[in-house]
Amino acid sequence: MVTVTADGPIGSEPTPAVYNVSSANDEPLQLEWIIEGTDGNLYMVPAEPGGWLRRSDYQGQIERLKAISQEEARSICWTVYGDVGRVTMEGANLEPR
Repeated sequence: MVTVTADGPIGSEPTPAVYNVSSANDEPLQLEWIIEGTDGNLYMVPAEPGGWLRRSDYQGQIERLKAISQEEARSICWTVYGDVGRVTMEGANLEPR
C-alpha cells in the first residue's frame, strides 16, 4: 500500500527485478546467452529450454557483451529455467507483477 503525503508518495513499492543478460555477437539467432548468476559469476547459457541447467563459466571478453532489454531478459529467464537451482539468474524473481 502506498501512502501519499504532502512530500509525495511513500510506502513499499516492489522493486522490479534487474536481469543481467547479454549477447556475445550481433547474430539475429542467438545460440547462447551470457547471464549473471546470483553468485556474481557470468555464465554461457544455451539459448534453449532448460539451458540454465547446462550452463558453463563464461571466459570471454566482458567489453564485447551487448546488454539486452529487461523485457527480453525476463522472457529468456523463463525459457532457460533461470530460476532453478542453488544458483539462479540474477534478478530471477518471477513473481507476477
